[in-house]
Amino acid sequence: LDQVDAFTRPEGNLSKPFRLPVQDIYKFTAQGDDRRIISGTVETGTAKVGDHVIFYPSGKETIIESVERFNAPNSTEVKADEAVGVTMTTEIYIKPGELMCRADELKPKVGRRFRANVFWMGRAPMIPGKQYKLKIGATKVATELASIESVLDASELETNHNKQQLDRHDVGEIILETHRPVAFDNRNDIEPTGRFVIVDDFEIAGAGVILEKVAETDSIFDRQIKQREFAWEAGEVSAAEREQRFNHKGKFIIVTGEPGSGRRNLAKKVEKHLFDQGFNTYYFGITNQFGDLDQHGAAGTIQRDRQIEILGELARIMTDAGLLFITILTDIDEFDLNKLRKLNEPNEVFVVSLGDPALGGAVIDVQLEPSPEIESAVEKVVEGLTSQQVFMDFSI
Repeated sequence: LDQVDAFTRPEGNLSKPFRLPVQDIYKFTAQGDDRRIISGTVETGTAKVGDHVIFYPSGKETIIESVERFNAPNSTEVKADEAVGVTMTTEIYIKPGELMCRADELKPKVGRRFRANVFWMGRAPMIPGKQYKLKIGATKVATELASIESVLDASELETNHNKQQLDRHDVGEIILETHRPVAFDNRNDIEPTGRFVIVDDFEIAGAGVILEKVAETDSIFDRQIKQREFAWEAGEVSAAEREQRFNHKGKFIIVTGEPGSGRRNLAKKVEKHLFDQGFNTYYFGITNQFGDLDQHGAAGTIQRDRQIEILGELARIMTDAGLLFITILTDIDEFDLNKLRKLNEPNEVFVVSLGDPALGGAVIDVQLEPSPEIESAVEKVVEGLTSQQVFMDFSI
């Protein structure tokens, strides 16, 4: 009874830092309604109109302009456990799965590696090298088991520090690595955004809590790139010989912009212009291989990430063959571009943006307005390629 009396009531979610996982973004066009409503369920804390907020992992910042509720009285505040929508004073580009936080409160962790305690319930063991789906907040992202620190056998209550997999009913302290950055909190700081489930073959196979963020040195992705390059079998024709023959270097040219920005037309015109000048160019229609790569929502993130990886591997082959490989993309962010740059190494990526709002602080080689005048736009792209010495002793 003394122990029962010693129990303390857990701290309420209202007093914790504000966390709102973004479930979806709604934009209306009928009857002059230009609202862009960011919706989700508040996990912890409170926020009000006029608060400065930051979205993670993108880092985009803005101020809450209004609170939107369906069939409810007007309000200027949101709080824990409420399903709400909010609009912002400035239109920023974010994706479902981001975490909205107040700028004046504790910031979440952002990264791709973290240490966690996991209880495994799957029929098949959890093993390194296999891809799983991690669901944390509104985020769904591919993840892999990077390492196992220790395993507690729940039936025998024995700890094993040498086990290489998690069997059913094992409790393990492990390190997980996600395929793209996610925002989270340590379990001891904010529990709702520090817990997750793992899906294997469409079934919930594990559940866990995050202990801490781990440094991202020597990631699984980086090791895969190194292994690929180590095993790469080259022919007897060197890159320099191809440059001399083709009179240009191999280059991966990405034209990015929102639908309707003219990116497809520009990419094809650039291909035709360079081809007419005697260069080896190839325009790759993204729908030829992937159908609709522009998949929205957190549910499409995993499939889209895999398609980005396939595109990067294809670009590595095409640029190694000395081609000016051209394609179009939309709804990509700085992380996607950096991944494509790594996948295309040792060759380079050249980015043309037609006012794409998703790229944020990414390095852009040619920045154009949406729906540009085509001849002028093609000329600017060629000037950008020339300034990077893509063409060898040739004037166009």
